[in-house]
Order: sequence, then structure tokens, then C-alpha cells
Amino acid sequence: MFGNTGRSAWDVNFRLLGIPVQISPFFWVIALFFSPLIRVQIENGRLWMVGMAAWILAWFTTFIIHEMGHALVLKRIFGADPWIILYGFGGMACHHPFYRRTPGAFGRILISFAGPGMEILSAAILILILILCGFHPSISFSELGVLKIPIVSFDNVLLWMLMPENSFYCFCGWFLYSFIWMSLFWSALNLLPIYPLDGGNIIREFFTYFDWRHGLGNSLWLSIICAGAMAFFCFRQGSIFGALMFGFFAFNNLQELQVRGGR
Repeated sequence: MFGNTGRSAWDVNFRLLGIPVQISPFFWVIALFFSPLIRVQIENGRLWMVGMAAWILAWFTTFIIHEMGHALVLKRIFGADPWIILYGFGGMACHHPFYRRTPGAFGRILISFAGPGMEILSAAILILILILCGFHPSISFSELGVLKIPIVSFDNVLLWMLMPENSFYCFCGWFLYSFIWMSLFWSALNLLPIYPLDGGNIIREFFTYFDWRHGLGNSLWLSIICAGAMAFFCFRQGSIFGALMFGFFAFNNLQELQVRGGR
């Protein structure tokens, strides 16, 4: 989403399911910055370190699942040659401009939805496994603008998070809670009809499919309105970063609309 996507000597490079993955060192820095443990004072240093390690692993797992969703659809369905870059505040599933099977509008919608869809599916599978193992879920809601995002937690898992005497259970508790929360929250965020988020790409494809002449302009107007509303909401909630991020999206969409002459 943001950040430098160039290569450096500090990058982590590997292949996953036959797809190359590049991870910028800035990706880990942002993971640390967004950890709730940075802003919560915990006297037990061991508990802090175990929780932080679990948070970073959950952060990485959520992002790699999201981008792998895009990449697998590109590779398996459309025959593209993708690779994944995790950097800064997000990631990208890139590919060479060649397909064995060129995607149409609904193919591009499938590619865009595959990322958040894979996150939701992975969280749902994990929640189901925990329920089958006898864990009892509780559901609360976190507000994201006009949306209410379900936050699923388990009493046992929450207790594990505060067990410094047992590092394994503490790590599992932090990882399970963080992974489920991030998967549901990030997927909901990505499905907002704001370009360049996945939801913005989906709405753009729908609008242009049904109205090729004015669809793009209408999708940009919708994106500007939604991004502006989210920026205002985040500002009212005291989230300066959220306000800046959505304000940046609104500004970029407005610029694109002006370049295209408002159509």
C-alpha cells in the first residue's frame, strides 16, 4: 500500500507454493509499530517479548495469506507468473503482463476478492477448529466507519495471553487472538469501496462493466466520498494515521478524476 518496493540487501526472499516472495525490512518495522504491546505497559519482560513475537508472526501470516490469495488465482486460473512483495504498510501480488487466459471484468473481480476472501476463509477455518476443540467463542463488534466488524475471541485464549510462566500457551494465545482479529479487520477494511483497496477495484470493475462511458468516473466519486467519510470518522476517533491514510486515498482519487475530466 505504501512504502518502498525496491530491493535491498536486508530483504527476505523465498518461494511459497512456487511463488517468489520478497519481504522488505520496513515491513517488520511497521509490524512492531502497530503492535498493541508498544502502547501497553507490561512489567513482565518475558510476557512482552513472547506476545510481540506472536503478534509479528500473526501480522506476517495475515498479509501473506492475503497476497497469496491474489497470486494463486492469477497463477492457477489465469496462467500468470506472479510474485509477492511485502513492504511498508501492505503488500502487492505482482505479475508479468502475460496471461494464458485473459481475465474479463468478472475475472478481475475474482482476483481482487481472492485476497480478503482468503483471509476471511482462513479465520473462519481457525474459529471452527477452536470450536470443535471445545473452545467457546464470544463476539464483540469494532466500529470501522459505518461498519461494525465482528471480533471473535475465546476466553481460554485470552487467559493464555497472560501466562508468562508458560511461554508456549502465551505465544499461542497472542497469535490466535491477533490472527483472527487482523484477518477479519483487514479483510473488512480492504473491501471498502475505496480505490486502490480491493473493494475499490471491485466497484470499479462493476461500474465500468455496466456503464463503460461513465462507470469509471462514478466509481471514483464513490471512492472519494467513502474515503472522505472514513478520514472524518478516523479524525473524530483520534486516529491521525487513519485520517491521513483515507485522506491520501481521497486526494489521489480526486486527482485521477481531474485527469480524466470528471468522467
